[in-house]
Amino acid sequence: MGTINQSYMDRPDAIRMARGQTVSLRPGANLGEIYGPGGEVIGHSTNGGIRNPRKVQIPAGEILLRFGVAPSVGNVAAGSWWLDFDNYKKLESYADSHGASVGAAARMLCAVPAEWSSMTLLVQARSLQSLSAFKGEGNPAYATNAVNVQSIVNPRLYSKDPVEQLFIPGLSNPDLRKQALIVRGYRMIPGAEAGFGYAPELQLAR
Repeated sequence: MGTINQSYMDRPDAIRMARGQTVSLRPGANLGEIYGPGGEVIGHSTNGGIRNPRKVQIPAGEILLRFGVAPSVGNVAAGSWWLDFDNYKKLESYADSHGASVGAAARMLCAVPAEWSSMTLLVQARSLQSLSAFKGEGNPAYATNAVNVQSIVNPRLYSKDPVEQLFIPGLSNPDLRKQALIVRGYRMIPGAEAGFGYAPELQLAR
């Protein structure tokens, strides 16, 4: 028997989004393709996402946590990228040992450049039913700011104990989300705290 979000999990674009590949809603659009010498597609470029996503099933009653943009708890809960409790505790451990905030630990170990999210809200939820998801270690992520400086966030540079993220397709559907999750709490994170200790590599964008 499938999970309540199985139809979203089975869509071809779900695995591409989990891998950090560019996805278009336009039928037939092929974005981020990498071509071989004969013009054949040999891969797709990635930015963030999961390095080697594997399919998992999240059991009912699992504690899930997600960082997002304050103040809308609902908007954050509608996102696809989450952490289970064990991997969230890895962020806390890294933050404690490096004198950084948990938000900064999440940026570095989950590859979330500051240009992508303020990460000023932490939402805790509990799964109400089993959910299908992709899980794995984060890919490197790249973002360019207004003065053409590129941030490079590679989780493997910061810790030998990788944090594994969850990509849960379908939570943007409000009806499915009501059946899937219940928010148990949240914490607003001051902007300065969210970035305290965040140290990406920087270079001029090409």
